[in-house]
Amino acid sequence: MSTAQKQEAEGKPIVLPFGGDDYTIPTGEDWDIEVLEAAEAGQIVTATKALLGPEQWAKFRAKHNKVGAIREFFEAAGAVIGGNS
Repeated sequence: MSTAQKQEAEGKPIVLPFGGDDYTIPTGEDWDIEVLEAAEAGQIVTATKALLGPEQWAKFRAKHNKVGAIREFFEAAGAVIGGNS
């Protein structure tokens, strides 16, 4: 079990390393409904922005400006809460 999965299991905010930075996201139970609605609609940018919040989104966006990076990050976040990483 990864550290992020342990944090999820304990109900603690998850520290998700990505691209040399750490991002803190809520456990799956605490994701805002906006994240899920955007994900269901295939709006990965909107979902990622909602998941990260304005400050972390600005940090992410400054370093990662390709669609592939956004998809990879969101999939990594989903894998942690789904127990697949």
